Order: sequence, then C-alpha cells, then structure tokens
Amino acid sequence: MRETGVRCATVGRARSLTSGRPSRSVPGVPPTLRVAIDLRPLARGPLTGVGLVLTQILEELPGRGFAFVGVSDRPIPRGVLPAGVPVRLAEAPGGRILWETIALKRLLLGIDPRPDLYHATWNHGVPKGLPFPSLLLLHDLIPWRLPRFVPWPRPAPLHRWLYRRAVRASARNAAAIITPSKASRSDVASLLPEAAARTEVVPWA
Repeated sequence: MRETGVRCATVGRARSLTSGRPSRSVPGVPPTLRVAIDLRPLARGPLTGVGLVLTQILEELPGRGFAFVGVSDRPIPRGVLPAGVPVRLAEAPGGRILWETIALKRLLLGIDPRPDLYHATWNHGVPKGLPFPSLLLLHDLIPWRLPRFVPWPRPAPLHRWLYRRAVRASARNAAAIITPSKASRSDVASLLPEAAARTEVVPWA
C-alpha cells in the first residue's frame, strides 16, 4: 500500500477538480489543495486497511500541495494521527449513519477557510449540497451483495435499508468515486449503475 495514499488523493484532484482547468461550475485547483477528510476509521481501535491508507495519505501528501483538516465523531487516539493535522469533532448519539445525517454537513460547513475538496473515506458519508466537490472511497459492496454474511444490528432489515440508502445517496452526491478492486467496481456498475462512469479503480497494493 506504499503509494496508495498519494494515488487516492491524486485521483480526487484530477477527477473532482478537473485537473486544474477551471470551468463554469468548478474553479481551478489552487497551489495548495485544502482537503477535509473523514478520520472516523482512525478513532476506532486497532487500525484496519482503511486506517492504514488514511495514515499514509496524511503522512505523504502534506508538502506535495495538499493540506488536510480531519473530521470525526470522536477523538483520535494519541499517536495515531501525524503531527500538524487539525481535527474538528462533533460528537452525537447514535450510529454512523445518524451522525452523517445530523452532524457531518454542519461540521464541514464550519471549516474555515473552506475546503477545496471533501474526502469521504468510509463507504458512505457524502452530504448533499456541499459548496465543494466530494471524493468517495467505496471499499466494497459486500453488505449489499451478500447481506446474510453481515452481523447487522437489530432490526436487521431496517439497518440493511439504511445502509443501502446511505451508499446510494453518497454515490449520487460524490463528484468522483474510487474503489480498490475491479470486483468492487463491477459491483458498483451492477448495483449503482448511475455512478459507474464516475468510479475508478485505485488498488491498495
């Protein structure tokens, strides 16, 4: 995964902000791209694959024309986050999707100066109507394609419905989507066909 962080953010820069060429709806890329990034995966115990990707992004890209400000629903444990990355917190009751619904957009809109790009890193969590483009990292669609293998909270049918609604809305709201495998992109094309043209494979290894 050595170059994953660089490649993920570069795809977002090229796809979401038109490679620096201004248009009527999207301004040109500034010399330093200010990125708001969802850091919730770093706040939940031992780092998994997505957490390792996040730490690499935050370690490698500052100094290459990127500046980051994190958002999270709980504090990041000491020693996990590279020095110099500010984090804006908004703690709220309930699970991931509820937080994304009631707190995330307000948190992003409160960042000053305003970000040039928002990077949603956890399969969903792209609010509608942000005044800057969003890049969605969609790891896989296994909970959608194979729901019987997922330990859903009760009541399971409700949580499956909420998950699918959140993924569908985030894919619709994102300017670009990246996924780590051709299999995942194939699932996007099958389950979210309207998002297929905006989805690019960026392998983790």
